[in-house]
Amino acid sequence: MRELLLRPVLEWLRTHRTSADWAVATEVLASVFAVETSGNWTDPGAPNTVTLAQGVESAENLARLVCLWDEVSPTLAEAEGQDGLSSAPAAVVPLLDLAGSWARLGEGFVPHNGEPGEARKRQGTAGAARILATLTPLLQTFPGLALRTRRMLSAAYARSGDAARRLSTLDIDPDLESFTGWSRRDDLEDRGEAAQGRALAVEALAQKIAALGPLDGVARFDSLVEQSKLAGDHGGGIWVADRMVPHLADPAAWHAVATSAGSPLMLRAALTQWLTTSPGTLSADVLTAALDEPRFRANVISTVLGRGEDDEAAEFVIEAMRAEDAWQLDSLFIQDEPNEVLHRLLLHPVPAIASSAAIGFAVGQPHGPTLPGAWRPAWRDAVQHLRPGDLSQHDHWRAGQLLGHLADHDPHLLEAWYLERLDELADRGYFVAPEPHGCDLHLDRLSRAHRYRLAVRCAGLPRIGHSPLIQLVGPDRDLAERLLRDGVVTPDNNLLEALVGQRNETLEHLGPLLLSHGVPLAHIAANVAWVDSWRGEDSSRHQHLIDYFTALATRVPALASVATAGLAQQQELLREAEHRERAARVRGE
Repeated sequence: MRELLLRPVLEWLRTHRTSADWAVATEVLASVFAVETSGNWTDPGAPNTVTLAQGVESAENLARLVCLWDEVSPTLAEAEGQDGLSSAPAAVVPLLDLAGSWARLGEGFVPHNGEPGEARKRQGTAGAARILATLTPLLQTFPGLALRTRRMLSAAYARSGDAARRLSTLDIDPDLESFTGWSRRDDLEDRGEAAQGRALAVEALAQKIAALGPLDGVARFDSLVEQSKLAGDHGGGIWVADRMVPHLADPAAWHAVATSAGSPLMLRAALTQWLTTSPGTLSADVLTAALDEPRFRANVISTVLGRGEDDEAAEFVIEAMRAEDAWQLDSLFIQDEPNEVLHRLLLHPVPAIASSAAIGFAVGQPHGPTLPGAWRPAWRDAVQHLRPGDLSQHDHWRAGQLLGHLADHDPHLLEAWYLERLDELADRGYFVAPEPHGCDLHLDRLSRAHRYRLAVRCAGLPRIGHSPLIQLVGPDRDLAERLLRDGVVTPDNNLLEALVGQRNETLEHLGPLLLSHGVPLAHIAANVAWVDSWRGEDSSRHQHLIDYFTALATRVPALASVATAGLAQQQELLREAEHRERAARVRGE
């Protein structure tokens, strides 16, 4: 089967040799020559059973794959011209990872902690050597690939302790080692010494690149960025760029070159130094050009605002911020003390910016700066207009924490926020529990007056999902009676929805009220028996409900008729479920 897959790939590569074509081809080759094999199948006698199997090929099949590589090697070795594999270094990565899997097999590493046996280990070593021999010319051309290979093999050979001898043929660019924060000496030093050595190496590299001047320095930095990606490091040299900042003698010149080269990290470093040494010379035109470039925008905003300085640059950037920039505010609220930049963000005319700033303060959760009392009116206004759809995923959690806090400490604000979300839902035409998920669970902690006003607003809305009356009314019979008197709800429609899945005190308080208004017993029992989710067979769920209704008849005599209706429903449903499950067992399901 693998041979059948290989030949069309090699034939296709005769006429398809762009970088994108190589990327596809090497991924397929890595699959064809994988040391692992897997499969899945069903059992005709047990149609609901699926078997998943994964392991390592037999030694015989591995030997055939090693020999089969000879058909691939000439194609990969054709590096002449501009359409060879050397034109697509990123496409080499799947093949290096493939070589790594063979090398690990040779060292006895297999999935699921199995034991491959000596024959498989010998084939693993032979296969790794064969693949790496084909790729060696490319490793000498691209330092990032050489570093990736050394890292991979160093980890594979660590068990035998023979890594130093077996890796001696790979020459690694020492600048790239420092740039990625990796050293071949790491295994020989304790952690403290290794960390100190890396810090010194990074500082030396930062000074070395800065000494090249703007043109050559940016070019060298970007070259190291590209090679570090090939090595598997996607940090992009952030540490080096940060250490370069104080060594940039002419930050305006570095900024201009970084802008022209499209180098985000170099632009950030230059901008940081520019703002440190001569912020008054930074013009609005320079900031505008950087903000208009998507690759630079995030770095400009974080660099200018992260200082906490309320100067012309900060004012300009804040005014230029749009709703899609709100996610960046998270990093500005890691400090403990408020500053005027945060105040300006809280007053921002774009609601997404203001609300993202509002949830960053230490209100309802312990992280972030303290909210000054004088800022509280602006903060309350921003919270009221908070739309979770504008927030990042992490801010969703913070918004949920804040809303829970408001239920106990500022219920008027929580009510105002919820009413505003209801207005948005009314425009949509139906009710669905607003984000963040679970925020409606805080409503039952509000006072009766707050809950009444919210119930009036949402009772008549078409809905998807459960009714908010479950939390708004709950077991509060007095509120339910008032809603009925005022014509806000009807007993057999809106108020009945408040009992969905409520096998608790809500039923015990509202059940008799609904009975007194003539709501059919079967309707009450069916709503109470609702189960959102259940693990196990349907019959066990119905038996669980039978046990509940049996106990309810004794515990709450006023609801004995509801319990009887519920028992009848669940007993019939239990018989149907048992019949289905028995038939499934006969079929072997």
